[in-house]
Amino acid sequence: MTTPAEPGAFIRAYGGPSLASAGTRKEQLGFLPGGASEPAGPGTNAAGAAIFRYTTRCGELYGHTGNTPGYTLLAASTPDGARSLVFAVDTQGDKAVKARLPARLRTVQEDFACALPGDR
Repeated sequence: MTTPAEPGAFIRAYGGPSLASAGTRKEQLGFLPGGASEPAGPGTNAAGAAIFRYTTRCGELYGHTGNTPGYTLLAASTPDGARSLVFAVDTQGDKAVKARLPARLRTVQEDFACALPGDR
C-alpha cells in the first residue's frame, strides 16, 4: 500500500534531474514521438527509456501511467522535478475494458497538470 506522497516524491526525483547520472539521463530523455504508456497519458505522448514525455497545453511533464484490474495511475513531474501530480482512480482505464474512459481520464489529467502550482 502506498500514499500519493510516495509516488509523488519518486517521480519528482525520477522525472527531474536529480536521480540519474548525466549519461543515464541523456538516454532516458531520448524520446521517440508516438510512443505511449498504456493507458496513454495526457497530451501528446513520446517514449523515452522507462519514462514518457507528456506534452500538454500547459507544458511538458515526465512520468508514467499504469493500470491493472482495479486501478489506473498517472505519476508525472515537471522536467525540473519541482512539481508533480499523482492521479489514481479505482478502475481499470483500458480501452478494452471501458471504451470511453481513457479519453476522459486524459482530459482530466491534463486539467490537473495545468493546475499545478508554480510558474508556467
